[in-house]
Amino acid sequence: MKAFIATLLLCLIIFSNTNALAHQQTQSNQSIDAIVSPMPIEAKVLRQAIQHKQIQIIDGVHYLLGTIGTQQVVSVVTGYGKVNVVSIASRLIARFHPALIFLAETSGAVNPKLKIGTVIIANRIFDADFGKLTATGPQLPILIKNPITHKKEPLVFALNSQLQQQVKMRLNKQKFSFPVKFGVIADSDMLPNPPWQIKLLRQNHVQAVAMDGAPIAKLGWLFNINVIVLHSIANIAGKPITAKGTQIAAANVDRVMISLLQNKS
Repeated sequence: MKAFIATLLLCLIIFSNTNALAHQQTQSNQSIDAIVSPMPIEAKVLRQAIQHKQIQIIDGVHYLLGTIGTQQVVSVVTGYGKVNVVSIASRLIARFHPALIFLAETSGAVNPKLKIGTVIIANRIFDADFGKLTATGPQLPILIKNPITHKKEPLVFALNSQLQQQVKMRLNKQKFSFPVKFGVIADSDMLPNPPWQIKLLRQNHVQAVAMDGAPIAKLGWLFNINVIVLHSIANIAGKPITAKGTQIAAANVDRVMISLLQNKS
């Protein structure tokens, strides 16, 4: 009798483990979207909306997995700056193989007419520090061929037109209490941005400037992953950043991302 019970328990354990493994495989076969946030405040509202939360710690990096609506997501807070963001995002790609990456951060308005909390979705984005910034965009003496893709690396990254149309359709399902618009975004390590740079950015019709969107766009180009970069205005470029402005901007950019994920189906 004892032997029978022991055998039965063993079968139950094996069955349970098999089901768990099958569930994990099913989960892994479903597409997952990644949300990259440079700072904790830029992920606060988003993470409150994530259901079925599960934390995975890999090499000291905390990844928050779960769902928004029916969409599986993984959220990571990388720390501010291009090196931090690209390093952690590269690890995320290798581990979770996302179908889509969102980069959401607060930014300074190059267009002085933009109000605090306005969200800009990048239809074009570039690194203002890479090469020479001119009145007609960034320039290099020669475009360099990437050794991985064997293609010349673009200086300006454009949002996929089909994806942009999908984003517009999803946004039409939601009403916001703040402006949401498409526009040109630039990144720069110069904080605060000097007047000469702001002048050139305005000549390039740039709406907002921050630090981390263009590196993620380049990462998406490198690994053939769609990237959506969202900036939310926390201050006017070149002027002081306030805690209140940052809080408003961070909450708004998260609300837009949540809406895009909830209305994905």
